[in-house]
Amino acid sequence: MTQIQLLKSPFEIGKCGFNKKEMVKQVARFYQSVPFYRSTPLPSLKNYAQSNQIGALYTTL
Repeated sequence: MTQIQLLKSPFEIGKCGFNKKEMVKQVARFYQSVPFYRSTPLPSLKNYAQSNQIGALYTTL
């Protein structure tokens, strides 16, 4: 059986400006420090986006 580990994020919702360069770096460092974290692939739906006049569209699997 796989064990699930719960990690508390050091970031509070509404307390951080996620468009700030330093905050983005801190968030990236946090997730890179989690040994079992893998980034989610984001396949492009280019044809759907173009046919619906959307600049770009990505989805999770």
